[in-house]
Amino acid sequence: MTFARRPTSLAAVRAARAEIARRLDARREEDLRPELVRRVLVLGAASRSGSSALHQALSALPGVVSLHGENGVFAALHGWTRTRAERDSDALEAAPVSEPALAQAAREVLRDAGLLRPAVQDAERLRAAFAADAAQRLLLQNPALAARVETLCSCAQSAVGRARLDAGEFDAARFWRGLLARLPRAAAPPWRRYDLSGRATRGRDLGPPAAASPLLEEAPFVVARPRLPARASDWPGLTLLLKSSSDSHRLPLVARMFPRASVRLVVLARNPAASISGLMDGWLSCAFHSRDVGGVSELSISGYSRDDLPSTRRWWKFDLPPGWARWTRLPLEEVCARQWLSANDALRRGARALGWPTLELRYEDLLRPGGFAVQVGRVARFAGLVAEGVHAPPPVMATAPPGSGKWRARAAVLEPLLARPEIADMSRALGYDPARLRSWP
Repeated sequence: MTFARRPTSLAAVRAARAEIARRLDARREEDLRPELVRRVLVLGAASRSGSSALHQALSALPGVVSLHGENGVFAALHGWTRTRAERDSDALEAAPVSEPALAQAAREVLRDAGLLRPAVQDAERLRAAFAADAAQRLLLQNPALAARVETLCSCAQSAVGRARLDAGEFDAARFWRGLLARLPRAAAPPWRRYDLSGRATRGRDLGPPAAASPLLEEAPFVVARPRLPARASDWPGLTLLLKSSSDSHRLPLVARMFPRASVRLVVLARNPAASISGLMDGWLSCAFHSRDVGGVSELSISGYSRDDLPSTRRWWKFDLPPGWARWTRLPLEEVCARQWLSANDALRRGARALGWPTLELRYEDLLRPGGFAVQVGRVARFAGLVAEGVHAPPPVMATAPPGSGKWRARAAVLEPLLARPEIADMSRALGYDPARLRSWP
């Protein structure tokens, strides 16, 4: 299904975001100064390692300023993720980013950020901010709406005006279905592209994003929740939380975007068999399209690319590591294993090079009885935060309900991969002994 009717430029989307802010929440703009941010907590993980649920829990801690989705969307908004040649990747090695561009991207990040648990509630300011956030998030998910700023603003204001925004009473699924229903039918993306009730990634393939419109956020889209923007005077006591799987390959950019901030890194690992199998599930789902590489290389990934689905010959999924162009004729399990290895290697090398204090967690420890609260408490102490009322959130961006040992259905394919020296070495570095593979959850 195609939503765009004519090509939409990134400049048009950026201008539309600024116009929405001017109309709905102009007071926030004066506080969008990257130099105000003094503490940043980065949650790093390879894709399909369980970081979305942990990010959701950390976002709800007092004093944490978080985004409505992954911050990688703002790299796309500034054109850093365009794939023009085989050397292009999420590491941005072929396209150095200028300081003015980084500063503007940092402002875009702050425009999207806010407190889920503000110390002081300001109902009027919260409604204005959430109306702007909802309209801007719709725009990022469907850039063709850049031509409908007035409609976006009126629909968002109407939906927010009818909603209960108190943290304990806000119904995200109900709100977003209502907001989508207010949009003109020709312009609205279907609700099934959204992560509502865990159903977004299952069912028939909705097809890749429209070619005429730039891809900024991967489906399934995470829905925005009411957040109160931080004022300039608040920032000394606040921590900005950032999470994007693709940022594993570009940690130095975070340091450059917020040059006055002290940065801490939390690395979440998951057992390699489960992570690689989860990546395979994602590639085979109807979601997670990330890059149209068809103008550079044809994909012939056995187990994924199909003649009856032309999109599988050109659409890459998840992060795009350096060297990806050499993988386009490998089996799907090989591609996913290399994605896992590349992301974890980049995280570890990046943390060492930057000298950031680093805390390593394991996904399996989150799943133990009472483990989620224990691990969030560890992160809170590490980051100088207070863990209050922590509970495990429902699955986020999941292709299937969480469970132990699901990877064993692919054991015959995965076990030879996991025995390779480079993967075995990384497994041990992350705390997973390949000799005990059969006992991995």
